[in-house]
Amino acid sequence: MGTVVSFQYKSDLPLSEGLSSHTTSVRLQENGFCIALHRASDKSIYLMEQHDFDGNYTIREKLAFLWETAKKWETGKACMTVCSRINSQVPAALHSERNQDFYLPLLTEEPYNYQIFTEEVKLYGLWNISGWNKNLYAQLREQFPQYRLRSEMYVLLQLLSGWEGRAKLLLFLEKNYLRLVAEKDGKLLGANGFEFNNKNDFLYYSVGFAQTLFGGLEGVELYLTGDIEPSSLLYVSLQKYFTNIHFPDTGHTSLQHQLHRFCDLLYEED
Repeated sequence: MGTVVSFQYKSDLPLSEGLSSHTTSVRLQENGFCIALHRASDKSIYLMEQHDFDGNYTIREKLAFLWETAKKWETGKACMTVCSRINSQVPAALHSERNQDFYLPLLTEEPYNYQIFTEEVKLYGLWNISGWNKNLYAQLREQFPQYRLRSEMYVLLQLLSGWEGRAKLLLFLEKNYLRLVAEKDGKLLGANGFEFNNKNDFLYYSVGFAQTLFGGLEGVELYLTGDIEPSSLLYVSLQKYFTNIHFPDTGHTSLQHQLHRFCDLLYEED
């Protein structure tokens, strides 16, 4: 039992002040996790590792591997981004704690297996609603009490709001799962996720989503994040439809050509 380390980076620079000024950031996915030790003051990255779970592990076993990895380092702050495919957004004026129990039955056919997780997105005047596996949520609260928990969709919304453009589309790719978030004139148009099997599926969802919400593709700024590279077939296919394509740079001093893969992981709130 264990994990397979599929990506690893470690800085050669000495840590003269230790790690107390650094943040431990974790992106937790169903099939693995990525962990980074980074510092906001100078945008430096000390370490980053991607661990893939080897086998059909239980939630407790997955979190045990994560804990064994994370406890090697003591940093000043710690946050964890949890990837969930159950998400929706509710205008702030319509959201209240009293009606939270009504969200899950609208988002999943198995609401009894999930825990509602809500986050306010002030820039868009809404709340992001996520459904997290109930056992996962309970064990995260128990085993990682010092971590600030946040959903993947919440981070993507925050990132998109800070990027330039009048009409913006964020595409986050996680293997064969696609997340899309659209904004125009500072207002959120929509967010959704799609599982795809091939290039045609990928284009159908990404191009169709943009055309439906923007009424066309002209002037749309497309930001590519996650598991997509300039040399990939998916990127080349997108060039046929989008004129303005960007790989966002987080400004960190390491991994410059790969930072779009980890912009959610490295995102730090003020």
